[in-house]
Amino acid sequence: KTSHSQKGLDSSTSKDSLGLFWAEISRHIPQGRNDSSYFVSGDFDNNFKTFFSSKGVIEAKNHDSKVNIVLSDDLNRDVNLLKSVKKKGNLVILKDKHPLKDIMTTFSQYEVVIYQAEADDNYYLLKHK
Repeated sequence: KTSHSQKGLDSSTSKDSLGLFWAEISRHIPQGRNDSSYFVSGDFDNNFKTFFSSKGVIEAKNHDSKVNIVLSDDLNRDVNLLKSVKKKGNLVILKDKHPLKDIMTTFSQYEVVIYQAEADDNYYLLKHK
């Protein structure tokens, strides 16, 4: 799925496409586990923390094998961290300027669930195959 929001569009259109991204994340959070956790590498809006907290997903201070959602805002810095995610069904939320084809080439072990093109960054929801 691809959703787009462009500079200059009214905020309701931008919020609608961002809402689609959030809804898709919500659908793919691993269910039936009491120990779902996420690790943040970089700077993310506090709305992400609020969103995950509302879904019962806790923030991990360190990345380890129990973490099933990783957030990154820099592909170049975190490429090894993101490639270290090995469990089927684990999620990566990436905020980066790289185009979709670069992400697909770099992370062939992931399915691109949704791609959100924003004016300043692209947002990707990747799910380990």
